Amino acid sequence: MQLRLKRNFRLSYFFPETLDLPENLTVEDFRRNFDHVGSEKYRLEIAEIEAALESCEALSGSKHAK
Repeated sequence: MQLRLKRNFRLSYFFPETLDLPENLTVEDFRRNFDHVGSEKYRLEIAEIEAALESCEALSGSKHAK
């Protein structure tokens, strides 16, 4: 990875595209948005985050060079 970064650093190797995620939620905000940990909406949000992280080459462990 160090050699690849030296030759061709891409921010997308480490950071996913910007996601429009809720931030600084209070407990009340969380309950209003997701109901509870494990709810379907919560699991979908987690799946979206995990997919975005998996798209980052350095985080996914992908060996293919671009």
